[in-house]
Amino acid sequence: MEDTGSGGGGQERSLREEATLEVRRRTLPEPLARSQQAPEDDFPEAEPALCEEEENSSQVIPGQTHNSELLRSALEGQIRFSQMGTVMVDLMSQLRTPLGKFWKVFDSHAAAQGEPAAHNEVLPISLTAIQGCRQWREGLKDWLLLICGAFNYQYCSGFSSPKYLRHRRDLSSKQMFLLENHLKPAIERLLEKDTIVPSPDEIREELGRHGHNYDGTTYVVMEELDFEKVVECWPTRDQAAVAPLEDFLKGDTLAHLKAPMQSILPPEEWPKDIPKSYVRASDETWRKLVEEGYRRGLFQACPEAEVLTDPTGRKILNGAGAVQKLKGDRCLQRFISIFCPLNSVSKKITGDEDTLPYVGQVNLLFVPEEAEVVIDSEDMASAFNLFEMPIGWRGLFCYEK
Repeated sequence: MEDTGSGGGGQERSLREEATLEVRRRTLPEPLARSQQAPEDDFPEAEPALCEEEENSSQVIPGQTHNSELLRSALEGQIRFSQMGTVMVDLMSQLRTPLGKFWKVFDSHAAAQGEPAAHNEVLPISLTAIQGCRQWREGLKDWLLLICGAFNYQYCSGFSSPKYLRHRRDLSSKQMFLLENHLKPAIERLLEKDTIVPSPDEIREELGRHGHNYDGTTYVVMEELDFEKVVECWPTRDQAAVAPLEDFLKGDTLAHLKAPMQSILPPEEWPKDIPKSYVRASDETWRKLVEEGYRRGLFQACPEAEVLTDPTGRKILNGAGAVQKLKGDRCLQRFISIFCPLNSVSKKITGDEDTLPYVGQVNLLFVPEEAEVVIDSEDMASAFNLFEMPIGWRGLFCYEK
């Protein structure tokens, strides 16, 4: 970190050096005089810090420095995580959003020692006080500022509850405990390897692999099948389909396995619109996958007369795609069959699923101090492909391509 205000004339070093990027230190503003503050019942429109004249004033506000070269380097994937905190803090008050406006004015609401807000134990937390702590190096301190600024925004509900912006000027013992024992160690773990920040294209690619449900949970988005990545995860010819599945079943489950059509619902119970799925691969890639899968015993040909159809004669065909499978430091693909069309017209075969092992069964294990429980659910060689289904199922498992 370099203080560009020191030295003759305070000239900035060029940020275009090949090997390193220097980041300027910033200082957070002293709290504005109380006489400048807007009334609580007229916030944020009357807040002086939000006026156009204020934005162009000479007062130093966190984020007003324009590290355009550093930002460009970040967008091009040429910046490390240790520097990214500074970039984000510098950009925060430049945002033309409620968060950006909040970042500008928050520090002007620091309370005097005698005010009730000065007794808040954790949130909101003074960014000026954090900036003034000398025990933290600048790169780490920037991340603390960024995280605590986000905490403050959430705690204060943006601008919907302005009375909560009042906060103590110093750090309480509990705030210091939060910073030293929770946030600082987490940031140190993040910066331990100090890797390069991914480029925007890499970030978009990673985010594109995941979707979000309405409740905020993520799910994996299917990828296009890549021949080389898929076949490296498949078992060899002498390992694939070597265990007939009926040898492992009994009772009703075995009966359903031997009579595939018994698992299909009566036509009157079929949905009006049967879901459609598709194979996520080019014609050439799919041809190569089918040929290799057939050679290894994973695929087999199906006569057209055996393909499951609806009452109008339309074929019920399934889709396929891929999800990531990490093997060491390499990113391969797991072949996924998408049986949503088939499942929509099928009965559920419960079988003995209640007897399957699951992680909750180890809750009552006694683990001595010198031991630990290690759980590994990763299969070694595409375990599902070790089993062979009866030939009568091939008409139900056909793909759309």
